[in-house]
Amino acid sequence: MNTLIKYVIAFAFTLTLLVPVDGLPEQAEDTLLIVEQDQNIEFAQFLDQLDRAINQFVNGNDSDFKQVWAHSEDITVAGGFGGEIVQGWETIGPRLSRVSASYTNTLYTTERISHGSNGEFGYLIQHEYFSHPEETEPYQQYRVTMLFRIESGEWKLFHRHADSQVVFQARD
Repeated sequence: MNTLIKYVIAFAFTLTLLVPVDGLPEQAEDTLLIVEQDQNIEFAQFLDQLDRAINQFVNGNDSDFKQVWAHSEDITVAGGFGGEIVQGWETIGPRLSRVSASYTNTLYTTERISHGSNGEFGYLIQHEYFSHPEETEPYQQYRVTMLFRIESGEWKLFHRHADSQVVFQARD
């Protein structure tokens, strides 16, 4: 089975662990709540770091964004410019550098749709908007899904999928 599929299945399963369980002793519920809050704070801080890194990325500086990625062969990206889904840091690292170099003077904003973590895996679903500071409308808009995992005690991005926000007209 593909490694990414294994991670997605593991991620989906671990999300079920966040569902409240009836019948736990009150002390156990309090402990779970504290752990969940700590994990959520750490994940929220990571998402803030990610936003700063992407903001630098779309202004020609790829270093921080490349640091939030896992550097292994099982990572994947389906980029917003289209093309094939690529796998592995040896391919993705240089691709990130090429894409970042194509941006300058870009204002990056997001609309978070959903996000969460269980302390081992995390996800983020959002809209991303790219515009020039002097323009009122974005020149690029993406629907984005990202998956994260803990590696050596740090959150790392291991899958990113972005596509343009295409609106299809229904046939009459």
